[in-house]
Amino acid sequence: MPEIPELDVLKERLSILVNDTITSVDVFFPVTFRVTVPGTPDILVNQRVHTLVRRGKFLVFTLDTLYLVFKLMVTGRLHVATNVKKTRHTVAIFRFSSGIAVRFYDFKKMGKIFLKITKFKEQI
Repeated sequence: MPEIPELDVLKERLSILVNDTITSVDVFFPVTFRVTVPGTPDILVNQRVHTLVRRGKFLVFTLDTLYLVFKLMVTGRLHVATNVKKTRHTVAIFRFSSGIAVRFYDFKKMGKIFLKITKFKEQI
C-alpha cells in the first residue's frame, strides 16, 4: 500500500496535470470506478483540473464541477506518460489535452476511483 510519503511524491509528479483538460477516459475494469453522480465516466471529458491534493491516503483532483478521487489501496499505481498502452492489469486510462496520459493499474483490483459532486471535506 502506498504510504503517505509515496503519495506526496506521486502528487508532485501529477501536479503537471493542473490546468490541463481531460479529453477521454477508458475504463477497463468497471467495478473499480465508483460513480456517485448520474452518468458514466464520460462526464469527465472536457473537465479541467484545478487542483490536486492528498487527503489522508486519497488523491483528490478538483475538476470544473466534480471531484475525482483515487484510493490506490494495496497494489494500485498511477503511471504518467505520453504514450500509454493497455496492459493486463490496466484499470483505467485518462488522456489529457496536453498529450499526457495517466494509466491506473492495479494487480489485485482493489483500488477505487470515486467521482463526486459534493465537497470532499463534507464527506469525511
